[in-house]
Amino acid sequence: MTVIQSRMSWGDPAVGTPRYRRATILGELETYVGNVLAKKKELQSAMLAVAQYWADEADDAVHAIIVFSEKETPFWPHHCSWDERGAGDPPTLSVSEQCSQCGKHGWPPFDENGAAIIAFQSCCLEGGSQESDTEEAYLPYAVFRRGEGHAVELELVGGPVRAWLEDVTTIADPEGLEENEDEDETADGAVPPVAPVAPVPRTSRVLDSATLALLDLVCAQPHDDGPRAVLADHLQQQNDPLGEYISLALAKVAGARMRELEAAHVTTWLGPLFDVTTPEHIELARGFVRGLAVHFADDATAERVATAREWGTVEDLWFLPQSIQRLTPAMSSLRGLGPLDASGLVSLSKLAVKPPIERLHVMASEAGVLEWLAAIALPKLRQLGISGTESAEREARNPFTGETMNVVDRTPGSAQITPTMLKPLMSASWWKDLDEVVLATIEPTVVATWLARPVEDRPKTLSFSAPSPSGRPAGFRLRATGSSVIVDVPAIGSPTTFAQLVALVQAVPNTPKTITTVSLASTRWFEPSAADLKTLSMATKRTIEAVPQVR
Repeated sequence: MTVIQSRMSWGDPAVGTPRYRRATILGELETYVGNVLAKKKELQSAMLAVAQYWADEADDAVHAIIVFSEKETPFWPHHCSWDERGAGDPPTLSVSEQCSQCGKHGWPPFDENGAAIIAFQSCCLEGGSQESDTEEAYLPYAVFRRGEGHAVELELVGGPVRAWLEDVTTIADPEGLEENEDEDETADGAVPPVAPVAPVPRTSRVLDSATLALLDLVCAQPHDDGPRAVLADHLQQQNDPLGEYISLALAKVAGARMRELEAAHVTTWLGPLFDVTTPEHIELARGFVRGLAVHFADDATAERVATAREWGTVEDLWFLPQSIQRLTPAMSSLRGLGPLDASGLVSLSKLAVKPPIERLHVMASEAGVLEWLAAIALPKLRQLGISGTESAEREARNPFTGETMNVVDRTPGSAQITPTMLKPLMSASWWKDLDEVVLATIEPTVVATWLARPVEDRPKTLSFSAPSPSGRPAGFRLRATGSSVIVDVPAIGSPTTFAQLVALVQAVPNTPKTITTVSLASTRWFEPSAADLKTLSMATKRTIEAVPQVR
């Protein structure tokens, strides 16, 4: 699988680390999925989703679901008839996916009480339980697809959301559970701890003045291939492998050579940035890193990393939960940013020269956040996302020490983002220039309140979407422009169900003065059929149209 061989092996992760274990398990699952696809010629893909919750043997077990599909991408969430969890819900429109159990494909190779804990716990939601529905507890991580011949191709669609668990390399094993049969055991049967490898902080590459000048031109003109091509020629004259990589990327020649260069050099090219992200959260485009989701564990890490010159080509920056939020002049090319809390907005406001931010997401979890945002000059801003958080205290056992402790979960929530709440923003200098405002809520009463307003009292495009674990909008997306509503259904990892979609559409006012048309749009994950339109029309008692993919 090409992604495992390149992206998952970047930097040669030490044996026993979460990333090493994820790559190992994905390799085992490749064989399992390949065997199923070989037997079932109609199947085209499979999705791996993971969850961490108590299940009889242990309260830190990590569980997996493999969902197979005749489509290029399996539909999510999966409603399984194998057990009662989620089976009582109606199927989501006209899909007919099958998992390992309901499709009778056999149990996948996945050690729930052993290696899978270290490998995937960082990629799981907080607070999952046996009582949770599948879509409430599980997060999609990877999609396997049928390749040429007997090959299986892999796309990573998830990644760590609890990034602080990426440093954990051992698990508590009081009952002597076998973690991995390939690892040696102690006399009492317990798996010996893997000695953590202390990472050596990376530094930026030392570049000559001519290279730095050309790199500055690349950062100053991010959408122009010309400066990148000039830099590629210059680097190739110096026998720098980055030059060849940029040339291949600009020529759109994806293949083994690009993957070989990435595996050998990407950690050097990213420098200190690689210390605060994971391969799943790195987006490369046209020869450089374009997007990152990062986790600054503490102030010292933020201070060391945030000024690196490698930020120069980063256009999309996403802070993972519990990350220190720090912005510096080095992040000069940012176009997309979020989700910013109060500390992130303060850091942004202190920048003497603001990056040309076009897409911003904020967490309105504290009083005064939106007032602070309104005071920041953002002349390029065109899309604004807003979500809230919910806090709850619960008792939990630390799986590594055995101690019981009280923890406070601060998770994205469907906040009551009413017009009154957003009133402070309406005086901002950039408000009238916004093309779209995305509200991370699908609460029907909130949707109805907004859409009942006259067109002139709403943003040009007003969208509603469920909040994801990282705070980024996800799931069904309802977009209202003028008197029309378009629904994208669904996004991968959607926490929504068909019943919620019906409630969302029913909340759309059905009067000539507000919304006159409601449409389902084709997306990467879903192509609505005539049966889907009929099902939703009957459930909502209004005419539903179909439109081509619009984004």
